[in-house]
Amino acid sequence: MNCKNCGTAVEDGKKFCPNCGTPLTEDTPTPMPEAVPDAVPDMPETAPIPDAPEQMPDAAPEAPQPAPETSAPQSQAAPQAQPQQPVGGENPYAMPGNTIPGGAGVPPVNGTPYDPTTNPIPPMGQQPKKKKKTGLIVAIILIPILIILIIIGVIVGIGVNMGTKGAKTVDKYWNAHVKCDAEALADLCPDDFWNYISDTYDLTEDEAVDAMGRYMNDYADSLGGDLSYEWKQSGVVVGFGSSSQLDTVREDTDKFGLKVSSGICVDVNCTVTGADDSEQDDYSIWTVKVNGQWCSLSAMDDFNEICDSDYAATARYGAEFGDMLQTYWTAVANADAATLSTLVPDGWWDLVDQEYGVQQSDAESYLNSLLEEMVASQFNGEPVDDIQVEITNATSYDEDELADINEGLDTYGVDGEEAMDVDVTVTTGDDSNDTYVTLTKIDGQWYVYDAMYYFATACYSAASQGGM
Repeated sequence: MNCKNCGTAVEDGKKFCPNCGTPLTEDTPTPMPEAVPDAVPDMPETAPIPDAPEQMPDAAPEAPQPAPETSAPQSQAAPQAQPQQPVGGENPYAMPGNTIPGGAGVPPVNGTPYDPTTNPIPPMGQQPKKKKKTGLIVAIILIPILIILIIIGVIVGIGVNMGTKGAKTVDKYWNAHVKCDAEALADLCPDDFWNYISDTYDLTEDEAVDAMGRYMNDYADSLGGDLSYEWKQSGVVVGFGSSSQLDTVREDTDKFGLKVSSGICVDVNCTVTGADDSEQDDYSIWTVKVNGQWCSLSAMDDFNEICDSDYAATARYGAEFGDMLQTYWTAVANADAATLSTLVPDGWWDLVDQEYGVQQSDAESYLNSLLEEMVASQFNGEPVDDIQVEITNATSYDEDELADINEGLDTYGVDGEEAMDVDVTVTTGDDSNDTYVTLTKIDGQWYVYDAMYYFATACYSAASQGGM
């Protein structure tokens, strides 16, 4: 059917025109529903809804026509009067406190369009407009962007933090080298690293530190001492877990028996300057995390190299024989045969007695006289208190060399199981001399073969001169 008011085509069964809201009726009057439609919200208690009339008018009125200037005769059925618009533009159909023909919520019969901006009650039969989901769409778009920004911020923060940590390690590394502080360099290595050094080179941590200290001092001397450094960064690489950036790191750490969880490599160009000379080179200084501890892989590589050099041999033999050789050279310089007698095995005196018929006390007296002649010209008979002995290297004897020094000694039970020549630098005052001392191991203990030789020489000389 068509709306009698605006002519809009309306589907069958509709009660109101979807365009103008005019009630649509058949020839027979349609009773109004007794209850207020669900679309109408509850009325406030202070403004109750007036009762609706029990029945609509017999017939829907025609669209109103403009009234002529002169009065026309009224028809038999007078149309309902149109509601008067309140003063000030107030909507007569707004809730509350409004009397609407046909009951609350019924659209006006005069065809006034529904205005959603002034009337919150939608007309019957017309669905309310859906709210736009602009806020939800914006949120869906912004959330991934926000997450990405947070991730980028976290990554940047981690990168800055690791870069700072790497730079600090570079400074600690070079400070240790220019200050010849091997202990500080050792502090940059993890505890488990020293297990590798011990198993591979038979060195303790103290011996490795001693070897590094010797190297550092030699390096400083080569540049004239009083070292300083300056470095400039040329690149940074960061790696985590199993990332390929740590492949080169794992080549070393796997060998050391260490597991790395992350690492930072700072590529630097470093200049080390001394009083006489300077050196400049490019380096890649790795800082790695091992068992939750940040360490310097570069420091570990340095120790690994030094422990496989002559510096390590010096350190190892210095720790084992340093005190013995210091005692030996101090006794020689001061013609102290009684002290030298502590550096030979007890069985040596049986050999001297059988060979020369000399007791230990007489042997010491003969040796004192010999030593005084040897050192008188060098030290002018003055006691030597500031003698310094530094071991520089050691060489073990092979089987043939060991058999040569044991010739004749095995008869008396003092033949050695091992022997070696230990290179030393002996310094007294401003004078330094490089020489060596032979050591022999008898019954599992090391003795100074040179001390044994001196006693034998003194006894032989005394016997030759008829002093016995």
